Amino acid sequence: MEEFDSGDYHDKFSSFYTYIRTIGKGSFGKVVKAIDKYTGITCAVKIIKKSSYSDEVLSALRFESEILSSLDHPNIVKFLHVRESDNRIFIGMEYIRGGNLSDLIQNKTISESKAAKIMTGIFRAVEYLHNRGIVHRDLKPANILISNPKDLTTVKVADFGLCTQLGIFSRTDEKCGTVIYMAPELAAGKNYNKEVDIWSCGIIMFKLLCKGKHPLYRQKDTKDSYFAKLQNPKWVFPKNFSPLAQNLFLKLMKIPPIERYTAGQVLAHPWILQKNIAIPLTYLEKMRQLDSDMKLRGFVYSLLFASLIYPSN
Repeated sequence: MEEFDSGDYHDKFSSFYTYIRTIGKGSFGKVVKAIDKYTGITCAVKIIKKSSYSDEVLSALRFESEILSSLDHPNIVKFLHVRESDNRIFIGMEYIRGGNLSDLIQNKTISESKAAKIMTGIFRAVEYLHNRGIVHRDLKPANILISNPKDLTTVKVADFGLCTQLGIFSRTDEKCGTVIYMAPELAAGKNYNKEVDIWSCGIIMFKLLCKGKHPLYRQKDTKDSYFAKLQNPKWVFPKNFSPLAQNLFLKLMKIPPIERYTAGQVLAHPWILQKNIAIPLTYLEKMRQLDSDMKLRGFVYSLLFASLIYPSN
């Protein structure tokens, strides 16, 4: 048999792989666990049916494999090979045993120290990608794989099916990705840059600290109502969200993309480093504090003045 048959692939084989089981669905294709017949290595294989996509999309998928083959970072899933038959494209990647972040966060309390370790791994990968002019465009918990539950800084970013490389031939105005992780400029179809990944990371961070709850999206939301929220988001933090965590989150979620933290800045933030330090007040916060101090001072002066005029016997 030349390639995987359609369906669930049970008891089906190809000239390339021995099928074990289906482990998920990535952008553009089903992902299976299989044994590479040439090397004997267990791998994750994304299977793309050519007839389901245009030539332009298939070119983009081949581009994904080119990008993956050029990457070498401990927090990015390792690319193994790309193979083709008459009807399908197979992208082979290292198999990660620990599942993904989506499984980890559902209705589970994750401490800030654990969340910081996970975000450290994610931002190390993002910094590496951005330094090479690569924008992932679909960062979300399902695309973050857990390689070692005992060392959460070793999480790996996966599924580069929607990534793009910044340059004169790349489009950065096409709307793509998962709606509830999209930055406002991406959702609006405006020109965008690597800052869209930073926004997505902010959503992931919030969900880590809030048992999988999204900071904006609610079940009753339509696509349009959610996009409307993106234009003027109202952030509400639960009590377990520390001031340092809030400070970092707000740096990631600035509406003007240019004001968002870079991945490098994030990695130097005290929350990521788990350093318990006081956060410098912003100008507005300083003015509010000064106003509060002035009111208190005025109240004290009025009491002193009253005591002088009406001394007690």
